[in-house]
Amino acid sequence: MYSAILSRLVLSMVLFITANGWASNLSHFDQIKALIDERALEAAITEMKVKADKEQLSNTEITILSALFFAESGRPGKALQLVEKAEFMTTQFESEIAETKARAHFAQGNLTVAQDMAKIAVNADQSNRAAQLILLKVSGEFAGQLQEDAFEKLLRESKNEKTVWLAYLDQALRFNANEMSLADRAYIELGNSGLMIEYRARFMFQSGSPYDAFQLFTSAQAAYQKEANTIAANRVSRWLEIHQRYSEKPKNPPPPVVK
Repeated sequence: MYSAILSRLVLSMVLFITANGWASNLSHFDQIKALIDERALEAAITEMKVKADKEQLSNTEITILSALFFAESGRPGKALQLVEKAEFMTTQFESEIAETKARAHFAQGNLTVAQDMAKIAVNADQSNRAAQLILLKVSGEFAGQLQEDAFEKLLRESKNEKTVWLAYLDQALRFNANEMSLADRAYIELGNSGLMIEYRARFMFQSGSPYDAFQLFTSAQAAYQKEANTIAANRVSRWLEIHQRYSEKPKNPPPPVVK
């Protein structure tokens, strides 16, 4: 499915990075990796195709980026196949290869392996934020609770970096889904995007307000469509279809009969 998407995507998102004010000194590889880190998967695919066609990415870079894409889009097995292939293609990218393995193993529930791979990634590159976040996610799973203090510290140090917020929200949904205020904070900090609306919808749903969540999911779908993010729009569309029963506002229960 993703190869079909890759082949038919138009170039409307090519200016995504420039429009969002990204630093021009990032390499082509790092620009696309940052898009994947921030869950802008459709923009990442488009950019990867454009840069590959212009021969601005090596075969190794394309393989690693494809593995990262699959790890983030729910196909960790495919990600591991690709990243293992990349290992035979280069003696570089040690941190990125280990990080990709960590992402894939975390997605598969192999927490100890994910932790080991993330440590290798951080040792190879102390600035590898994605690997740092995997370590925090694994710590949360082992402890069975939100690593609130660690995430708040990392938010301060990173000046509210989007990738930190996303990992924080993911873990909060696992262990503290009633904390709607956290989703509201992220929404204020990161803006009115489809992704932020979807996170608010997920918190709303898990906190026991399905009708309000349905309205937010509907808004998220519209935002994704406006952003030309077909992958995310389709995902939300499936959620709306499955949960159609929550589309109507519940009626107020009748008052109790006084005897």
